[in-house]
Amino acid sequence: MKYLIIGGVAGGATVAARLRRMDEKAQIILFERGKYVSYANCGLPYYIGGEISDRKKLFVQTVEGFTRRFLIDIRTEQEVEAIDAEKKMVTVKNLLTGETYQESYDKLVLSPGAEPLRPRIEGIDCKKIFTLRNVPDTDAIKQYVEHEKPSRSVVVGGGFIGLEMAENLSLCGTKVDIIEMADQVMAPLDYSMAAIVHQHLVDKGVTLHLKDGVKSFEETATGVAVHLQSGEVVEADLVLLSIGVRPEVKLAREAGLTIGKLGGIAVNEFMQTSAPDIYALGDAVEVRHLVTDQPAMIPLAGPANKQGRIVADNIALGNKEVYPGTMGTSVAKVFDLTVAAVGANAKLLKRVNMYDVDYYMMNGVPNTAFTEALAFVFQKRDLEFLGVKDNDPEKKAMDVLDKVWTMYEITGVSMVDISVWKWLYAHPDATAEQLKEATIGIAKEVWNKYYAPVFGLKDETILAVYSHMIDTPLYLSAYAFGQIIEYQLDQYLEGKDFATEVERIFSQGRLTPNVWMKQATGSPLTVEPMLEAVRKVIKN
Repeated sequence: MKYLIIGGVAGGATVAARLRRMDEKAQIILFERGKYVSYANCGLPYYIGGEISDRKKLFVQTVEGFTRRFLIDIRTEQEVEAIDAEKKMVTVKNLLTGETYQESYDKLVLSPGAEPLRPRIEGIDCKKIFTLRNVPDTDAIKQYVEHEKPSRSVVVGGGFIGLEMAENLSLCGTKVDIIEMADQVMAPLDYSMAAIVHQHLVDKGVTLHLKDGVKSFEETATGVAVHLQSGEVVEADLVLLSIGVRPEVKLAREAGLTIGKLGGIAVNEFMQTSAPDIYALGDAVEVRHLVTDQPAMIPLAGPANKQGRIVADNIALGNKEVYPGTMGTSVAKVFDLTVAAVGANAKLLKRVNMYDVDYYMMNGVPNTAFTEALAFVFQKRDLEFLGVKDNDPEKKAMDVLDKVWTMYEITGVSMVDISVWKWLYAHPDATAEQLKEATIGIAKEVWNKYYAPVFGLKDETILAVYSHMIDTPLYLSAYAFGQIIEYQLDQYLEGKDFATEVERIFSQGRLTPNVWMKQATGSPLTVEPMLEAVRKVIKN
């Protein structure tokens, strides 16, 4: 079989690696029009600001390492210009030589991503105005900051990248203004939560211009004059545009693939496009929002990674794995705050006519010293189902919190997972390798504290495997399902090289527990080994 993948980074690189694990003999070619095939997008602002000092830490995998490890034909600085879905052929241009050629395929994967919006505003082509999407963009901004040493910066757009860049430009010693057309920054938050972010930004010396947009840019002898719709003029030495992204669907549209009503590539539950042999994923596709059950565009690396594994499985094994949709979980560091959101906020719910909601916010959440404020949006009928009936707003908010905490534990969030999440909040610039090392270290600590006294073994990393690799984390200390997995895996590992086996298991990717156990040990998940051990004890 011959598989072609258009685009690398989170989605395409995941598909390529997973396909190789699923099919050792397949010919896999990955086209990437940039120089770099796999890098940590989330770390780009922190390299500019200096929190990541080593540029090499931005790269999850190099072309050479990827090729050597997975035997994949990676063609960087080559752009696919056309797709003939009927003939199952693509036309490719080598951006270095100008040469064009054709490549056939059995299955094709589209992972083109999304491009930063750059509207037709007067003066927008000024060389002091930047966007941030990839490593070359990062290098350009970094070089400009180091050589020109700007004292005034303007960030247009108050989304995640905009706020992270505002912080890192501040760390570079520049005075930062944020211009945002909406009445708040960070659209996934409701206003009451965003207000906390507003105050924190002001406390850190950032000037906010809310409910105002850019009318034009004017290059001056000393920098750039940013003319706002309100008539105000903000002077800057550097401008960063961060006003959103547009899915790259030109290739798909010209190939005759169906484009959804939101402008993304339409896919079914198997991530399959309207052409059966073409799959698509990542920032360019429309997905189902798990709360609203409506089409949504959610450009995040986490969903792209998960979609990549599902696409690879469906290509190799037939359409068996379903992508249920995206919840839209996002986390960002804003100076001293960590701001996170999941699900649908009140504004979105009203927009899709889900009006029957209650909103609860708490400042200073009890029993969680690391949480400054917390807000929930519930449908009223759900609250009634959960038994929350008190009319006192404060009491009602506490009841909601208690119910959420209970559900949180019932779903099986482990001590390891919670600790890893806290570690991530404190290390937003962490590389994938650092996260893996931290997970192993935290798992050892938890094991030594709770498990070593029972089993007499120290520094086991089994918990890290569970935490990092299974889609549904397991509360191993109290969750019977987790104990079954633990016992079966222990039986399998007996007499084997533990370090080698754990490394192999780590490389599998996130799977459902049954599939994970089958690939880890060769046997499906079963309670029989544990039951057999119990029977032996009873007989004796």
